[in-house]
Amino acid sequence: MNEEKNTKKGFWKKPSKRTIVTCSGIVAALCVGGISGYFLAGAFSPSGTDYSNINTDGLQDDQETLYKDYIENKKDPLSYSANDLANIAIYKYSQEKYTSSDVKSSALAMGVNQKTYGRNIKNDGELFTESISHSTMVKTAKRFYETDEKVDIYNGEVVLGDKNVSGKYGTEETLTSEQYKDTWGKNMNSPVIYVISEKTTLDTSKVEKTDSGYLISLDLDPVYSVVNYVKQMVKMSNLSRAPEFENVHLEFTIDNELNLQEMNVTENYKVWYIIEAATSATLTETYHIYDSPNDVPNFDETIYYEE
Repeated sequence: MNEEKNTKKGFWKKPSKRTIVTCSGIVAALCVGGISGYFLAGAFSPSGTDYSNINTDGLQDDQETLYKDYIENKKDPLSYSANDLANIAIYKYSQEKYTSSDVKSSALAMGVNQKTYGRNIKNDGELFTESISHSTMVKTAKRFYETDEKVDIYNGEVVLGDKNVSGKYGTEETLTSEQYKDTWGKNMNSPVIYVISEKTTLDTSKVEKTDSGYLISLDLDPVYSVVNYVKQMVKMSNLSRAPEFENVHLEFTIDNELNLQEMNVTENYKVWYIIEAATSATLTETYHIYDSPNDVPNFDETIYYEE
């Protein structure tokens, strides 16, 4: 493997080369971040927030403009708001040619704990995402490959080993990159699906200096910050209505050069199927930047995630 620019290491091992699934007998919901994040929910909600009526025009801050201003007029990162500093770091990461990230999450609803593992790889114009989730009630696996403005999506089965989990894939569908963004809530090059902006960030958010960089703590509006995020939930699960979020908390660890190193998510939301089910979920995504390409696994190559 090539030398990684970041100092943090991922949790995965490479054989050949975003947070949430919750489930009871009546409820299931999945997010992988990084992520990205991808959601699966096996519930049909008679109530909840109607995100389709939200006007998203102007909701997201201009990350490119914020980053250019940072480059041209560098100042103390502590002088930035938490949302501006987060957007600068997110945009900076999205402009790197060679990256990968690793996702690990768990979610608890009605006594059932759903575990999710994922990986994202970017080799310039070639993008890859895998999401694998399992519990005693729900098992699902998906892979996404993007090249030349099209995204191939593979559906698979979860394979459980003694100490690892992987996916075996079969059916395929193809979308244009624009169709993928409209359907799934973000493009594959975007490392974060939450809307982080002046309009969605609460006053309790803050930036702190650490020994190795900065910690950005974000409390987000539980409706407007997830307006893209819930598209994935509805798509993955064929929901008639989206879940209703109660709170969303993100923490970004960045280095002194404002490179993304880690994102930690804590959130709570409700889904419905006859009765209301409260879900509590956490996610950790670790980011890596490289000097040269990583291997993107072929369709029939297996990635093993340690349990």
